[in-house]
Formats: sequence, C-alpha cells, structure tokens
Amino acid sequence: MLKIMARGVCVALLAVVCAGCGKSGPTRYDISGKVSYNGMPVPAGTISFDPEGQETGGGFASIENGQYDTAKGGRGHLGGQHKVTIAGTTGKRLNPNDPDSGMQTLFLPYESSADLPTSKGAMDFEVPASPGGTQGS
Repeated sequence: MLKIMARGVCVALLAVVCAGCGKSGPTRYDISGKVSYNGMPVPAGTISFDPEGQETGGGFASIENGQYDTAKGGRGHLGGQHKVTIAGTTGKRLNPNDPDSGMQTLFLPYESSADLPTSKGAMDFEVPASPGGTQGS
C-alpha cells in the first residue's frame, strides 16, 4: 500500500513539473538567407537579430558557407524592426594547433537594421567593404 501511495505522489509531482514545461514567451519566426562580404559568401560566423525597443532576447544563427537558418540550431526573431549584427570569420583558427585560439576574423562585427517579417521568411545580407549600414535585401 505504501509503495502504491509513493508511486502516486511521484506521478503527481511529475505531472506538476511537466505542466510548466513547454514553449512560452513571444512568438518567434524562423528566417534564413545568404550572407556575403565583398560579393563573396562569408565562410563562417554568426548573425544575430536583436529587437529594437524590447528587452526580450533576440534571434541568432550560425553562418556556414554563406548561408544561415535560424531553424537549424539557432533561434527565430520576433518580427518588426531589429538590429542585425554579423560577425564573419575565415573558418580557420588563429593557431591551427590550439583549439582554444579563436577564429580568424574576416571583418569587424557589422551592424545593420532590418524590418523582419512576422512570418517565416528569407533575407539576404551584404556586408560592405567600407563602414556603414545597409538594409537586408
């Protein structure tokens, strides 16, 4: 009898804990596209989407061979006006013999602004050779 009661309590506790699990928070939208620098695909890096005027965390994705997709290991954006930050690397380590040496940067982190859709979408970004911001296309 005691074992049955203990199991019942465990099941009830598990149900309460799992009830708090699941997606909560704002609706997020996946986005994908191409990232280029000087007309060439960015070999590796990151792209982030930070909503302007909100404190909620933004979206992000890895850049691989000039492509990014928040649905593949990233996090979607919130839609609307966002600050977009792109960090590009050559995909090669500063010291090939040291896995902690970091990556060779292709350009300084680039910031732009974009009005992102409130649905799943695609947007390409070109990082210019000269400083200044550009809108996603």
